[in-house]
Amino acid sequence: MLAQRSPNETGPVFVNLKGEKLQGYKHWFDQAVADARIADFTWYCMRHTFASRLVMAGVDIRTVAELMGHKTIQMTMRYAHLAPEHNLAAVERLSLFTPSDSSEATATKAATDSRNRIGDHVVTVQ
Repeated sequence: MLAQRSPNETGPVFVNLKGEKLQGYKHWFDQAVADARIADFTWYCMRHTFASRLVMAGVDIRTVAELMGHKTIQMTMRYAHLAPEHNLAAVERLSLFTPSDSSEATATKAATDSRNRIGDHVVTVQ
């Protein structure tokens, strides 16, 4: 496929329908937005949406950073804005939490038991 675009290994690899070198999104994006009569919409709106939807779909932040081409997680966090409903749903998941591992359940019970003892005496908290 690449050989078809550039048979002598010179010139652009990626070209438009006219065979001209692609100029990047700035060459066409603003005009497309204007033609569509969309107000207050930039290329970065799509990057914010892309990052946010990945995070809300459960993709880990390191993978999102890699997909976005970011060198730092901090930059990715600027792009990944969660919808308020997503934050609420995350907190509500705690109500569904039950220790699935018996050792975790045992550790939880032991911690509770130790808080309810003073020396050899069991303290009942009401």
